[in-house]
Amino acid sequence: MVTSVERREFERLVPQEITFAVFRPDFKKVGPVKDINRSGLSFEYIYPVYEEIFMNENAPVLEIDIFDKNNLFYASKIPCQLVYDMQVDRVTFHYDIVSKYCGLKFGELTKEQEEKINHFLENFTIGTA
Repeated sequence: MVTSVERREFERLVPQEITFAVFRPDFKKVGPVKDINRSGLSFEYIYPVYEEIFMNENAPVLEIDIFDKNNLFYASKIPCQLVYDMQVDRVTFHYDIVSKYCGLKFGELTKEQEEKINHFLENFTIGTA
């Protein structure tokens, strides 16, 4: 039996409330954060199939915004590097929508961004993924 080795340096935490991430600058790819830690996050996003772009780990540095549904948390222009980006499935209610799941590694954060991420981890998560 082959076992996988966890390569993450920090434990993955689950957001307490629905929390979203959105790719900048067009804000078209948005979806719920599945897990987050000090080094990155994963989230699922949807967008129209006609705009499908397959990103890869050689993509340039990306920026995202992270916010919760209650407007209690907002972090903007978080630099990230794509770790993976894979299609989940066609959304059943509409065949022209693609659902994808991606993992992002945080880039070089400003002190303020780092403090916001740490604040989120300490106050807006409910345990490990």
